[in-house]
Amino acid sequence: TPYSTLTSAYDLGCPRDGNCTITAQATDQANNTETNKSTIEVDSTKPTINTITINDSYIQQNTTIQTTVNVSGETPTNLSSVTIDNQSLTYNTTRNLWTGIVNITSADDTLTVEAIDKAGNHNATTKPITIDNIEPVLSNIAYEDSDGITNSEQNLTYTVNITDAATSQPDGTLHNVTLYGETPSDNVEMTNVDGDTYNATTTLAELGYDTDTDSNETLTVRAQDEATNTNTSTKTITVDNTPPNATSLLFDGENTLWVNQSTDVDFTTNITYKN
Repeated sequence: TPYSTLTSAYDLGCPRDGNCTITAQATDQANNTETNKSTIEVDSTKPTINTITINDSYIQQNTTIQTTVNVSGETPTNLSSVTIDNQSLTYNTTRNLWTGIVNITSADDTLTVEAIDKAGNHNATTKPITIDNIEPVLSNIAYEDSDGITNSEQNLTYTVNITDAATSQPDGTLHNVTLYGETPSDNVEMTNVDGDTYNATTTLAELGYDTDTDSNETLTVRAQDEATNTNTSTKTITVDNTPPNATSLLFDGENTLWVNQSTDVDFTTNITYKN
């Protein structure tokens, strides 16, 4: 006939942590006695979460990050689970770490890391992150040419103002800002020079508009923040590589004129130009 009782290791006098021998004794009405022993492992210590490493702390919602958690105080076989935001990690035997790819589905700015051992001891901590779903804002693309007309070989300094809602840099700088012309591969990097101002000095030839170009063309500034939010803005520039054409140089209306040094002469010519 089975007998049972509900008690705790503490009530049975077991140590807080370690092996404990449990003895069951049965005595019948004739005082015949039988005992049976069993050893249990008592674990009252919470797992210790030492470090949490993520490959990126500035991320967009609904993206993934690579995570690594170091847990001590328990052997891997004694841990029931290690999770981040209720997503299970896997024990890496080579690195002695818990690793995994975690989906960031919430807009919360913290990750919750939990470790539970097989005895039910539970420990939890958090890791701050920045959820950034906002694109950089670009404005005031300009270049140092008053008439807006230039040729492909002229060096010009291009400037743009860019602000971003979230950045880890004290000066607000972005992850990447480029200026490109005909194609995105025809680009130069723009650098932060003051506050939200970025600039680059280059020629249109470097931006893909060579000396065969004679037309209105588009320049594009592309800004990407640390969470890979990307935005672009464009500026139209007139590219003129055709030199002026001077024809019919006349002297007082004549092709040839004989004069002395003191004679006033009226020179006229016809000049045509593209812009």
